[in-house]
Order: sequence, then structure tokens, then C-alpha cells
Amino acid sequence: MRRTLAIVGLVGLVFLAGCGGTAVDDAALNESAEYDWNTTEAVTITVEHSEYRYVYTLDDDSEVRLALRDELLGTQPVSISAVKFRYQNGTVANASALSVEEQNKHTVVTFPESAGQFAYTASSPARSLTVPVVTNRSHEVRLPPDMRISLPVFGGANPSGFESANQGERVVLTWSSIESDRIEVDYYQERDLLLFAGLLGVLVLVAGAGVAYYRSRLRRLQEERIAAGFGVDDER
Repeated sequence: MRRTLAIVGLVGLVFLAGCGGTAVDDAALNESAEYDWNTTEAVTITVEHSEYRYVYTLDDDSEVRLALRDELLGTQPVSISAVKFRYQNGTVANASALSVEEQNKHTVVTFPESAGQFAYTASSPARSLTVPVVTNRSHEVRLPPDMRISLPVFGGANPSGFESANQGERVVLTWSSIESDRIEVDYYQERDLLLFAGLLGVLVLVAGAGVAYYRSRLRRLQEERIAAGFGVDDER
């Protein structure tokens, strides 16, 4: 009987641990950041070279669950910082107005109201962006200044169906609606193409020099064989 109760208790603890959330670092959540609240899309993502700033206009939402699926690690929570909430009257509050927890491999953010705007900052690798989609409404991605996506292999965006426009130094991608669970963008700077072309040219020169050396060496061996009295056809 005691063993049965112990097992039941252990199962209960495991269940509660799975349902309960883990608090996120308050220092990171309360970091300072500037957000553009004057957006016309449901989600606006402004990308810098090592991070992105995310602004979401709520539509009767009580919470969002942020996670990305990794092929090796599985579902992983998105690490966020500089959390803000903008009330409908224009008042901007910091992380103390929201509840942020890691729960079941998701970062769960609970809002103080079901209307307003929620913003956060997250790290992003150079030349690429991967962001979870929490609504199928419109999205806008603003690339870093002087970055492009128009050349295949070097750049591109998923899902398809977006519009691209130049706004000052930035390329802006817009989706009127999204059915995917993520947005992925690869981008490049035009000087990257020059560097790649230069590297490719060096490789071509090295390869050409190698072929020329091989042919020269082969011709010299043939001449040495002939000089030694061996014909080219002697080995047949």
C-alpha cells in the first residue's frame, strides 16, 4: 500500500512539474529597448545584425506561446528579453505587467489585457532570421540596412506569398496572412557577393595552376621515358 501511494505521489509530482512553469530571468526581461509601436501589421519584426525586435498587436488574446522546432533538439522555447506591453491608452509598461514563464518547452507570456501591443527582443544569427508565428494575420519583416534577399542561394524567405519593397535603407517583406508555424529569412549584403566572387576567382586560379602543373609534370615524364628508350606504347 505504501509503495502504491509513493508511486502515485511521484506521478503527481512529475505531472505538476510538467504543468508548472519555470520563471524567466527578470534581469533579461527588464532590459531596455526601443520599439516602433506605430505599425499597421499585426506583427512587425525589425531585424538588426544580432537580434530582432518583435511587436505584436493583440486580437482578444490572453497569452502567446513562443517556441521553435529544431531537427536535433526538438521543440525549444524562445529566449526573450526587454519585454514591454502597451495599453490601448498609449501607456507602456515593462515586464512587471506580464507573466513570463517557460512551460512545456514554450515561453508562455500572459497579458494583463486582451487588447494592446506586446513587444520583445531576441537574439538572431547574422544573415538569417527564424521567428515563431503566433497568429495567421499580417506580418512585416524589416531587414537590416543594406541587406537583400533577391538572389537565390544567398537569400530567400519562407513561407512564400510575401511582397518585397525598399523603404529607405531597408528591404521590407510583408505577408497579408500566414499559415506556417515560422518565418525564415536568409539575407546578404552586396559586398558578400563581391567577396564570394573574389574567393571563387582565387579557387579557379589555384585549380588552373594545379591542372597546368599536372600536365607539365606528365609531359616531362613522357619525355624522360622517350629519352631512356621507352616508347609511349611499350606498356601495351
